[in-house]
Amino acid sequence: MGKHGRKHDRRKHRRLLPLWIWAPVVVSIIASAYSWMIFAPQASREPFPVKGFSARVDLTELSEASATFARVAEPAAPAQLKFDGRRAFDRVKKVVESGPRVAGSLEEGLAADYLELTLRELGYSVDRQDFRAPNGRAASNIIADSGGEPIRNPRRRWLAIGAHYDTVAGTVGANDNASGVATVVELAETLRSSDLPFDIIYLLFSSEEDQNPARDSYAGSETYIARIDADAKERLIGYINIDMVGWPGAGHSVGNLKLADQHLYNLSVELAEQRGVSIVKNTGYSVRKSDHQSFERAGIPTVSFGAADYPYHHKPQDDLSKISAASLEIIGGLITAIVRGIDR
Repeated sequence: MGKHGRKHDRRKHRRLLPLWIWAPVVVSIIASAYSWMIFAPQASREPFPVKGFSARVDLTELSEASATFARVAEPAAPAQLKFDGRRAFDRVKKVVESGPRVAGSLEEGLAADYLELTLRELGYSVDRQDFRAPNGRAASNIIADSGGEPIRNPRRRWLAIGAHYDTVAGTVGANDNASGVATVVELAETLRSSDLPFDIIYLLFSSEEDQNPARDSYAGSETYIARIDADAKERLIGYINIDMVGWPGAGHSVGNLKLADQHLYNLSVELAEQRGVSIVKNTGYSVRKSDHQSFERAGIPTVSFGAADYPYHHKPQDDLSKISAASLEIIGGLITAIVRGIDR
C-alpha cells in the first residue's frame, strides 16, 4: 500500500471510531426506555411535561380521549321516526286529485290504485278485499300488513288502524275522508320501523258513505269483520278509526260508542291531555257514525278520531283548502304515541 493509501485509511478509521463508541450507548438508552414503558405501567399514568408547552399531557386522559373518539366514530342509532304532517298533506292532495270517490266508481278505483301502490312502495304486503256495495257496484277494501300474516299467526296479537276512502257524490272529500286516509298511510310509514310487541294491519275501507238511511250499516268494515275468525278477533287489541282530522276549525273529537272495553279510549284521552292536544270527548260526526261501529258491535275495543264539528261535511266546499298540515300532524303524532304506549 502506498503512502497516500495509508493516509486515506487512517482518515476513514478516524471517522468511524466515534460511531463504534456511541452506538452501544444509543442502543442502551432505547432499551432502557422500552423497559420502562413495559414494566412500569403506573409511571405511564403520571403526567409528564412536554418541552416548549405550558400544558401537561396525561396519558390517562389520552386514553379516555381515544375511547371517546371511538364512541363518536360508531354509527349513530337511527333517530325515532316522527309523524310528518306536511307529507300527510301531500297524500291528501293525491287522493283528492282522484275526484269524488263514490263506492265502486272509477274515481274510487283510481284512489285505490294510488293507495295500494304507495303502501307497496313502503314495503307492505297489500290485498284487495272485494265485496258488493249497497249501491250494487263492486267495491274493495285495501288491507296492508308487513307480510307476516298476523291474523293467521296464533302467537301474535295485532292492532288495526283504518279509515274510509270513499265519498258521497259531488265532493272530493278532502277532510271526509282523504285526511283520514292520508293519516293512515303516513302512520304506516312512521311506524314501520318501530319495535312493537304486536303487529299492525292498516285498513282503508270502501262504502262507509254508501249505507242505508239510518246510517247504521258500514258495508266495507262489516265485510272485513265478518271474514275474521274467532281466534283472530280474540287476539285483536283494538281498532283505531280516523275520520275527518285535517280541519283545525272546531277542534278534534275522540270517542266511541262504549259498546266494548275502553282501554284504547282511556289511553287516547290520557295521552292527549299529556301532549296538550285540545279534544272534545264523545261528540262529533266521526264518533257517532263511522267504521268503528262495525268493530264495537263485534266486541272489539275502539277509539275514533274526528272533527268536533265541520260545516262543510258532505258539501262541495270540502276541498283541499280546508286541510291543515299542522292539524294532521297533531292527530298523527298523538296516534303514534298511543300505538307506542300500548302495553307500556
